[in-house]
Amino acid sequence: MYYDFHEGVKCVQDLIETNDMSWNQANILKATVRWGCKDGASKKYDLEKIIWFATRELQLMQGNPRTDAYATEKLDKEWAKDMGMSPMPGEKE
Repeated sequence: MYYDFHEGVKCVQDLIETNDMSWNQANILKATVRWGCKDGASKKYDLEKIIWFATRELQLMQGNPRTDAYATEKLDKEWAKDMGMSPMPGEKE
């Protein structure tokens, strides 16, 4: 069943590793679990991070390997810069 955890899962990192999550999926899960609890990160910040990584994952699923500019365009560009998520070199800001 999809709500059952693998034996030995005791933390988020275990869940990520036992489910072979991608970088994007792992960041979505981590931001969801800590929702508004990380020092200096608001709920809005966490939600924007979830949206950014979900947008990247969707673009990859659709065959677009260059997702940074698209994801950044969908969110506030200043937020993306603060996160270190500005477009890749050679992509438009």
